[in-house]
Amino acid sequence: MTYLIPMLFVLLFAVVVLMMGILLNREPGQTIHEAISDSLVWGTGCFVSFGAEFLILGHV
Repeated sequence: MTYLIPMLFVLLFAVVVLMMGILLNREPGQTIHEAISDSLVWGTGCFVSFGAEFLILGHV
């Protein structure tokens, strides 16, 4: 359980990199608002799913 907080910070960094990658490599016809929406959806989903995995594995 002591590794949970550092791993969540690493996960947060990975999510930020993912979101920036989505914003920088958006489709040619896609607006910035659509790209921000996509990056928020992917980033939130990634953080929730991997965060839940870390929580579950921390209690096993």
